[in-house]
Amino acid sequence: MDDSVQKIVETIKSTPEYTLYKSTRDEIYDDPDLWAKAERIRTEYNEVLSIKDERQIMQALDAFMERNEEDYAITEIHDALEAETGFFKMMQNVIDKLAGDIRS
Repeated sequence: MDDSVQKIVETIKSTPEYTLYKSTRDEIYDDPDLWAKAERIRTEYNEVLSIKDERQIMQALDAFMERNEEDYAITEIHDALEAETGFFKMMQNVIDKLAGDIRS
């Protein structure tokens, strides 16, 4: 089982999504100011997504976007967060495929 898992990990690490995620993440990680801004944006965004009421979420999303527009416009932050989103979407597809194949 460990060998199979290791092969999956190696395959994931060889994808363009992971490569881009890792390189853009490393770029901002080396700059404490950029890293802190990206972490704040990510945390606030996840808080907005946890809101259940549709009207409240729209208001919170508008406020979030206004508060973070300047920092999100920083190329390194924008690119890192977009790459992270792409990588996480790919991982969700992998998990969904595994779960679906196991159930069938």
